[in-house]
Amino acid sequence: MLGWLFKSDKVLDGIAADIYGAIVARARNRTIYADLGVPDTVAGRFEMIVLHMVVAMERFGSGTPRERDVGQRVFELFCTDMDHSLREFGVGDTVMGARMKKMAEGFYGRSAAYTDALASANRDELAVVLGRNLYPGQERAADKRLSDYATALRARFIAVERGRFESGAEAVPAAPDGVA
Repeated sequence: MLGWLFKSDKVLDGIAADIYGAIVARARNRTIYADLGVPDTVAGRFEMIVLHMVVAMERFGSGTPRERDVGQRVFELFCTDMDHSLREFGVGDTVMGARMKKMAEGFYGRSAAYTDALASANRDELAVVLGRNLYPGQERAADKRLSDYATALRARFIAVERGRFESGAEAVPAAPDGVA
């Protein structure tokens, strides 16, 4: 199942691991939860990792062939991390495939929604899309400062010069202003 881990380019694997670690660190920044209204829950943390992954994957997709390879490995690490997280919550092998499929569908659905809302540059639309995932069933928009954060984060990822991600975690942009 995880055979791709054993036939990888070790340099790219190391770069991808550094980048994924930096993305997760940005997504777990306490200020996002304390100041931007994101629930500090397992679901809230998942949503922030997904948001950060979406903007990173958009940038990787428009990068050099090597950056696209790094991006693919970052995504594989994300999937492996989600698999490990589910196992920590006690999900067994018999249902793991179904859970991972549901998680993948959720990621791709969010990816499409976030990418469209970010591309529209409509702060209110983005707040609604983020709120739909952060507060399921509540018909509540996210704090507009979270929309601003997501928009600024995307702009920072897009601004990373071509080839820069090949250097690893230091290429992952810092959090937008107002979020340490």
